Amino acid sequence: MFKHSSIHCHHGTRRFLWLAVCASVVLGLSACSDKQEDPSGGRPTASITALTVTEAPLDKKVSAFAQIEAKYAPNIATEVAGIVTQILVSEGQQVTAGQPLAHIDAADLKSQDLAASADVARLQALATEQANQLRRDRTLFEQGFISQAALENTQAQVTATQKQVAAAQAQQAQTQRNVGRSVISAPYSGSIQTRMVNLGEYVNPGSVLFGFSSTGHRQVKLSLGRNDGALVRIGQTILLGDSAPYLELTVSEVRSDLDPASRARIIYAPLPDDAPYVAGDSMKAQVVVAQEPTLSIPKQAIVERPEGKVLYVVKPDNTVTERLVSTGYTDEQVVEITDGLKPGETIAIDGAGFLSQGAKVDIIKAPVAKAIPIAQ
Repeated sequence: MFKHSSIHCHHGTRRFLWLAVCASVVLGLSACSDKQEDPSGGRPTASITALTVTEAPLDKKVSAFAQIEAKYAPNIATEVAGIVTQILVSEGQQVTAGQPLAHIDAADLKSQDLAASADVARLQALATEQANQLRRDRTLFEQGFISQAALENTQAQVTATQKQVAAAQAQQAQTQRNVGRSVISAPYSGSIQTRMVNLGEYVNPGSVLFGFSSTGHRQVKLSLGRNDGALVRIGQTILLGDSAPYLELTVSEVRSDLDPASRARIIYAPLPDDAPYVAGDSMKAQVVVAQEPTLSIPKQAIVERPEGKVLYVVKPDNTVTERLVSTGYTDEQVVEITDGLKPGETIAIDGAGFLSQGAKVDIIKAPVAKAIPIAQ
């Protein structure tokens, strides 16, 4: 009884395995039927996008680190000595050109101005008296009452006094300017970065009172490696920004020496007043150092093989041939082909990495290569 039951179970197991194998074969045939096969019975046809290559201008760019800075960022210092009696601004405050920032006690300066004014008045009165005396002496000389030497002496006194008047007037103008300089004003519109003086502090000429940054006068400072910096020239285009759309600027200055700290080449470009950046911002930038007609293709068309970099050139019969190429300039989007490809040839783009020599392809689209735009 036990033996009969065992044989029955064995035959049932074999039947189950046979049904499983049949099901696997059916599923396999069903999966194979979804592949696109060559009607001629060859290998499956691969769907790709393609590009007909033409020679077009290519912007060759070098990368740089960019920083926004105020073009004019002077330290505001006093030109006169005295005690600081008023501080009218605080750090971070926006100011306009000519706005008073601080006052220095001008009592001594005003006293000096009064003294200079009095000296001018005294000398002018003396000059007037001597001019009248000169007119009288000329009359006396013509009448023969005084000598030529006496007349010349009076003339010399008049000339000397006139020069003293001019010197006194210059001194008075200086004292008047010093009185005006007791009011420390903003040289142009901007912001107070730092305050380096306290109320009641005595300051000497040249003492720095405020750190200042101008508004509307900004520039971009770019740092490049030594070799890349050697390619930059005044007038070249800068593409400012971490990503498109870029702000286009023009190189205005290229420093001849390297930065002593970073050993980088420093270049500058003015920033438009409406640019959405403030001093201290930093970002990426690119400098267009050349624009040359080249055969440039999308980077995804290049396939790395053991023998090197290859392209798959599409032939008229819609098969591909593997072509070893040499490359030149490369950026984030395109690569320059220097050898191994001719204008007018069509190459595989998307799907190129899955191809091999002689593969049959179905081209989804085949646009003609366009010039790479400077900015997007």
